[in-house]
Amino acid sequence: MLLVGGAGSARAFYVMVDAAGCGALPERCCAVEVSSKQRQALERLALHDAIACDAPDARQLLTGLRPSDLPALPIPLSPGGRLQPLLAALRDEPTTARGSEQWAADLGLSRRQLSRLFLAEVGLSFSSWRQLMRLRLAVERLAMGHDVQRVAREVGYESVSMFVAAFRRGLGTTPGQYARQLRGMAGTAAAPAEADAVHM
Repeated sequence: MLLVGGAGSARAFYVMVDAAGCGALPERCCAVEVSSKQRQALERLALHDAIACDAPDARQLLTGLRPSDLPALPIPLSPGGRLQPLLAALRDEPTTARGSEQWAADLGLSRRQLSRLFLAEVGLSFSSWRQLMRLRLAVERLAMGHDVQRVAREVGYESVSMFVAAFRRGLGTTPGQYARQLRGMAGTAAAPAEADAVHM
């Protein structure tokens, strides 16, 4: 069974595939390239609540998906425990100005205890994990066609140069180059805001 849904006006879709239909898909989380025929199949599938994986449009979408050349942005997750409320809040609102001291107080911890807990459960510092969340949001906004200056503001950076430097550290490329790769994957001269994004 394959479940498809749309998200907003940016033509972003989510696809949930039953385990029985995952044989041809990449084994790990990644960005995938979507052909024009696959995009058309996806748009038709989005009209249904659910459809069998062996239906023609489902096969059209799932067959031939391959990882793109876009750099990956791994997001370490905690398997559970005291950090879950904080991690969930930062995933929902990564641009919040709340600092580690405020989060520590909410969890009944000292700042030092929170720092140790982050390293133990996530393998990163609080600031490094929050930066990854902001970069993930930046990638989503770039896929929507927002320009680099706008994205820098939207994800909470005080200057474009700080945003570009953080993006390069996290993804090994600049946000402008990343956006051009996204447009190239779309295989069309359409405006960036019309680009499609599929998260598998």
